[in-house]
Amino acid sequence: MQAVLTYVAVSIVVSIVVGALILMAATRIAVGFFPRFAHAIFATSTVAILALVILWMIAATLGMMASSALLLTAATFAVNAVMVDLLIRRSDGSRIGFAKACVVTTIQLAIDIVIVFTIALMAGATILEFVGKLH
Repeated sequence: MQAVLTYVAVSIVVSIVVGALILMAATRIAVGFFPRFAHAIFATSTVAILALVILWMIAATLGMMASSALLLTAATFAVNAVMVDLLIRRSDGSRIGFAKACVVTTIQLAIDIVIVFTIALMAGATILEFVGKLH
């Protein structure tokens, strides 16, 4: 049981750090500056907690249907953009604006999709190689 809890804790920490690095890269691409790592960690952690709360509320009211998945994606996008706008600041302390926060969030999603697609291809290739050795 302790090994499972350790694995979950390490997975959460690694996910938040990778998410913060992706947020920093997306901000650099969209707005032209790197936010501080501490701000990116705080924004990523806040979005993760709020996304879990939104997931729980949508699942409790609508159930887990295809329409609720679309609603969850839209809600998470909006929450992420709002949190990026509120928590990521320029070096002079000004906010980046909601429109640029939406662009940052879109770039984040694109990077996430590329990462997930790459991992899925690698897993599929590994499974096919394993199945090929069985014959």
